[in-house]
This record gives sequence, C-alpha cells and structure tokens, in this order.
Amino acid sequence: MKRPIRDLWQEVIKSPGNRELLREVQERSGEVVDYFDHAGFAQETGQHILNKHPEWIAEIYGAIAGEEEPSPEELATIEALNRANQEQEIAIGHAFSEALMSNLTDDLKAFRPWIDDLRQVEEDERRELYSSPVVRAGQPYAERLALYGMTPLTVFYATEAVSGLLDRFMRYNVLASDSVVFIDAEYKISKDQLNTHVPDDVILQEVAHVSECSEYAAHVLLPWMFEVTRIKRFLFGGFEAKPVDQATRLIRAPSIDNLFERWNLK
Repeated sequence: MKRPIRDLWQEVIKSPGNRELLREVQERSGEVVDYFDHAGFAQETGQHILNKHPEWIAEIYGAIAGEEEPSPEELATIEALNRANQEQEIAIGHAFSEALMSNLTDDLKAFRPWIDDLRQVEEDERRELYSSPVVRAGQPYAERLALYGMTPLTVFYATEAVSGLLDRFMRYNVLASDSVVFIDAEYKISKDQLNTHVPDDVILQEVAHVSECSEYAAHVLLPWMFEVTRIKRFLFGGFEAKPVDQATRLIRAPSIDNLFERWNLK
C-alpha cells in the first residue's frame, strides 16, 4: 500500500541523497502537486531544512517538475520560497513568545529544571542562532533556548512530532482508540491502548527526529511540553490535553490552523 503523500514528503526532505525516495516523488509528482495545492509548500517544508539542504530541495523540485536538473527558473522559485519561509519562521517566533509563553509559570518560561542538564553550545553557534529571524522574533524567551542550540522552531516541530505520530497511530490502527490516548508519567503510550508493540521511547525518538534535535534535548522538551499542557490544552495540533493523575489524556479535537490563536488558548 502506498504511503500517504505527507509521510513521503517529510521523509524525502530529511533524506538528502536518497535516490529511491526521489524516484517515488517523481513517480507520484501529480499527487505531490495536488497535496501542496491544499497544504502549501511553506507549511510542509521548514526553514531550517531549506537552509541546510537547498540543493537537495532544488533537486526534489526538479523531480516533481519531471526534469533531471532544476532550471534557473526553478532555482529562483526555491529562493522565493526560502524568502516566504522566513516570514513563516518569524510568525512562529511571535506565536512562541507572545502566545505560547504567555500565562506560563516563570520556571516553564525558563525551561527549568530540565534545561539545566543540557550542555550549552559553542559561542559561534549561539551567535548564529541569535541572528536568526525566529530567535529574534521569539525574544526574550528564545534567547535561553539558543544557549542550548534550540529555537522556537525546535519547540514547534517537537509539538508537531507528537501530534503527527499519534495521528498516524490512530489512522493505521496502532492505537486501540481513534480518539483518545493516554501518555504516562514517563511519556510512554499506555500499553493497554496499543494494538501492536511499539518501542517505549517512540515519542522521544519522533521528537528528536522531526525537530532535528539531540535525544538529550528531546528529554528536555518532552516533560516541558506535557507540563505546559496543564496550562495550554491545545499545544499539540489536532488534540486537546487533559491531565489525569500522573498521566495526560490527549483527545482528538478540531484542528486550529492559526498557530498564534491555538497557542494562546488555555
């Protein structure tokens, strides 16, 4: 059975040089174009990916267009998309600082105590992060994240990792329920909800993979995010969080496309 286009796209953009995936994108180029007509390229391709692998993204674009090498016009389109994504990056930074961080406790705003166990990045990397649009837009809270090599984009993609994983598990009947999932105090899916075995650290691994952070950073983000859901119930797209004793119950909820609006809800 063919994988969903969104899953294919997420995999290929994070796998530079994978010719097998590139061929699949080319073979299904019509489906990819139809998908982006609805989802939008900017929504599905993070600025960090465009910045790190512009040649690979250009090659994928050429495969979709049915050409072996992207033309100058296509490369110009990629540059235009890059500029458009900078605007999206800025919007995520503002949603992080002005909506998500509002009404949080001082410790949550400082990512304490979890972040104190991480090693700070080198000064050159910090300087580069400080100058990025998303960190500038996410001030003052983004500055502390940048000390440890993370940005508001890291947080955004970490939330997307959790909601995306649970959405796939529900669609493919990995979960016994198609509307509710329990995450225990160790951030594992309760085993009595699973129709098949999944690794205990599946959520941790997904956060590290999608947000492109280390497992150490994912260990910081996971407990922080679930603590935040006690105040911000709609942190995870498409789900409403409800604390239950030492666990969190995530319930299917209508999707709120406006990130600022969603992260501003309590």
